[in-house]
Amino acid sequence: MPRIALTQPHPFDIEVGARVAIRRRAMGLSQTDLGQAVGITFQQVQKYERGANRISASRLFEMSKVLGVSCAWLMGEEGAPGGSDLRGVDASSQKLLVAWERLDARDQVAVLNLAQTLAASKPPV
Repeated sequence: MPRIALTQPHPFDIEVGARVAIRRRAMGLSQTDLGQAVGITFQQVQKYERGANRISASRLFEMSKVLGVSCAWLMGEEGAPGGSDLRGVDASSQKLLVAWERLDARDQVAVLNLAQTLAASKPPV
C-alpha cells in the first residue's frame, strides 16, 4: 500500500486561526467560551487556532458573529470591516499580530527583547 504523506497545515489556515485567537483574546474570551458559543469543544478551538484543522465556511460564519467581526476580516482581507478592538490598526500591524500568535512563549520573549533593543537605539518620535 502506498504511504500517505502527512502534510503541514496550510499557511492560510494558520493565519485564519491566528486571527480567531487574536480577536478572541481581545474580547476576553477563553477557548471554552468561544467553543460553547459555537457548539464545539475548547480542544477543537485550539486546533482551529493552530491551523491544524480547517474551519468550515459555516463554522467561520458562526465564529465571526460571536467575535463581532466579518468573515473577510478573519480571512485577512485588506480593508475588510473588522471588530472595534482592531479597527484602525494598519495592515502591517495586523500581520505582526498574526505572526506573533504563531510563536511559542520562548520565541515571543526573544522577539520582544529584540524589538525593545532596536527601539532603545532610536530617537523618540
